[in-house]
Parts: sequence; structure tokens; C-alpha cells
Amino acid sequence: MLIYLDHAFTAMVQQRREEDHPLTAKDLYAAIMEGAVERVRPKMMTVAAIMAGLLPILWSTAPDRR
Repeated sequence: MLIYLDHAFTAMVQQRREEDHPLTAKDLYAAIMEGAVERVRPKMMTVAAIMAGLLPILWSTAPDRR
């Protein structure tokens, strides 16, 4: 998470330097939101893969006794 937040913050700082504007609290908030949103997709993919792997276990009713 910190890597994504740092990347978004660095991009915001660089953008403000190019525009020759000072960094504001709103810019910090925007960078935090952007970094957090970038992290949501990989987390959701991980959760979806785990749930897909556990579905057969959740649907089973009893152990297979062959």
C-alpha cells in the first residue's frame, strides 16, 4: 500500500512543480485517494481467487467416503 501511495504522491509533487503551484492539502488528499484506488484492484483479484478456490469446499456436504 505504501508503494502505491508514495507513487501517487510523487506524481502529484512532480505535476505541481511543472505547473509551478504549491502543494495543498487537497492535492495530498487526491494523491492518497489515487494511491488507494490503485491498490483496490489487486486486493480484489486476490480475494476473488481465494473465494473461487474455496467454493468447492463450501459447497461440499460431507467428506467423500469411497
